[in-house]
Amino acid sequence: MKSLELENEVFEEGEMNDTERLDWVEKQDGMGLISDDAGRWAMSTSGMQNVPDCETPIAIASTFFVEAEEWKPSIREAIDYAIEEEQREVNEAVGEEDW
Repeated sequence: MKSLELENEVFEEGEMNDTERLDWVEKQDGMGLISDDAGRWAMSTSGMQNVPDCETPIAIASTFFVEAEEWKPSIREAIDYAIEEEQREVNEAVGEEDW
């Protein structure tokens, strides 16, 4: 079974609960949870927006870029996919094989 290490915790595939998913999302800077008109969900780190004021919320315009394979039928699957992709990138950076 695959395992995933996040913040020094190891999660077996399918073991992460919704609270842990949301905790992970809250720690991501510049990542957007978005949906399309067909009911699909994705977590996107690619895109652009005007620079937000760090002290007070302001209205912004955002454009996201989403690869086809990033669209998932549920919010949970979209978050899980983003977590797995992040872990893959970390593994590649340190020279480890697919986990």
